[in-house]
Amino acid sequence: MAGDPNYKVTMMFQDFNQTLGWVENWYVAASGASTALSQATAVAQARCGILCSPNIISYIRISGNLPENATSPPRQRAALLSRVNLQGSYSPTTNSPDTAWQAAKIRFAESTGFVFRTQLMRGLSDDLWSAGTDKIAQARFNAFLPGFVAALVANNFLLRHKNRAAPSSPVYFPIASAQYEGLTRRATGRPLLLPRGRRLAG
Repeated sequence: MAGDPNYKVTMMFQDFNQTLGWVENWYVAASGASTALSQATAVAQARCGILCSPNIISYIRISGNLPENATSPPRQRAALLSRVNLQGSYSPTTNSPDTAWQAAKIRFAESTGFVFRTQLMRGLSDDLWSAGTDKIAQARFNAFLPGFVAALVANNFLLRHKNRAAPSSPVYFPIASAQYEGLTRRATGRPLLLPRGRRLAG
């Protein structure tokens, strides 16, 4: 079991064709906010390997990972926000206007498999379907996930696990594996503008 990660990473995705966006959250251990941003950027670049090319990762936000019962001074919003504009590198073979809605269910687990997290990875192309099955998506993710897990491990990204006996004190585990579980749809989204009250890096 790893020590507590001191930063939360929020990757902000945008689809300009549909004027909407979504976020994916992770946790990382780093020596400082700038280091955490570098680590998060490396993971975001790996994430773009399966992100359909109309979509981008527009911003990465690094914020302090405080315990749930921690108190902070009023109006204290310490975070580092960086515009990265990383373009998805997966190019669909057909016109796929609904890529922002389509998602894969991915199960990330620690070494024993008893602690896991199912993450939706959105921004996928319709050409991952074939004759009503997701066999193409399965093949794509089986090729993509080992490299993505390697990026998570190399950059000290961890799984967050809530202990039911002490829900305010989650524990964190190194990520050891990822398994594709199928395609789904997540029909929500909103325009993601520059969040107020955040310091923009660079």
